[in-house]
Order: sequence, then C-alpha cells, then structure tokens
Amino acid sequence: SSLLREWLVREGGYAFTLEDPVEMPLDGTYKTVNGELGICKQMTPPNGSWSDGLKSMLRSKPRYVYLGEIRDPDVASESLRAAISGHLVLSSIHAATVSDAIQSIVKYAAASGISEEMSYDLVGNGILGVLHQTLVGVPKHPKIEYVFANPDASAGDQVRGIIKSGKLNLATTIETQRVRLSRGIPLFDQ
Repeated sequence: SSLLREWLVREGGYAFTLEDPVEMPLDGTYKTVNGELGICKQMTPPNGSWSDGLKSMLRSKPRYVYLGEIRDPDVASESLRAAISGHLVLSSIHAATVSDAIQSIVKYAAASGISEEMSYDLVGNGILGVLHQTLVGVPKHPKIEYVFANPDASAGDQVRGIIKSGKLNLATTIETQRVRLSRGIPLFDQ
C-alpha cells in the first residue's frame, strides 16, 4: 500500500486496488510535484470473487494494479496476464522464501489450465521483483530478501532466464544483488 501511494504521489497515473479488507485508505486523487494527476480506486472482491473483481478492474485500464493477495489459480493467471500486458501489478503471496513465492505463483497459474512451462515463461516475462519479509528475533524485526529483474525486459537478464528455466536457484543472484545495492552499485546498466 505504501509503495503504491508513493508512486501515485511521485508519478501520478491510475491505480485500482482489490483488497479484503482494505488495509490502507488510498481511494482518491493525488497531485504530483510536476502537476500530474494520480487517481486510486479501491474495492473489495464483488460477491467474494477475486477473479471477477480483477477482470472488472482491468477493464478500466489502470496503470497500477494492487491485489491484497494472490489466493487462487484464476487470480494468479489474470495477474500474470495483466503484468505482461503493461500493468504494474503489486501483490502478496504466502511463501517461505523468494523462490517459493515464484513457485507458488507458477503452481497457481498452472492450476488454472496454463501449462507449467507457459506459467514459468509468463512469470519470467512479467516479473519485476520479489520482496520476501520474515519477522525474526526478540523484539521482532523484519528480515528482508529480494530479487529484481531488469526493468528492460528486452535486455538480457539472469533473473528472467532462471525463472523461465524453471530451476529457481536464486540464492547466488539474491546475494549478489544484496551486495551490489549495499555498495551503491546499480543492478542493471542504465
């Protein structure tokens, strides 16, 4: 929610959220520093149907799509289609690791009737990043792991290639990206 709000404030554009329950009030208009307009419309799944809600919101052609959680095969496949058609899709999914999160989306999408191979390809083409948060220690504090794909999907990208291969050995890539970011080194060529 905070990331979406930040984009609306900085970049403007049209956002649609589908949440149950709505966690942070985002509904309304935003004016950026450059005078652009940002608009957000929030909704809960109509009649409890996340798939119907997602299909309905995509008809309005939002730039940003925020899903409270990917919970079933239809929502997974629709969110992948939205991501590869140019929407920025933000969502959560329960998983133990970054790789498990990607695997869960692939399995959900494959359960909707898309082949597993096609699901890996869709995720590889549509992904921009995965953030995994675990609360650890006493008092609890977040431990965050992440992996990012090159925003230029036409450029060669190790993360997209690993995902498309179906062999989600991302530990080295995750560590390499963590070190690069901690040293202020860009992840990708500009």
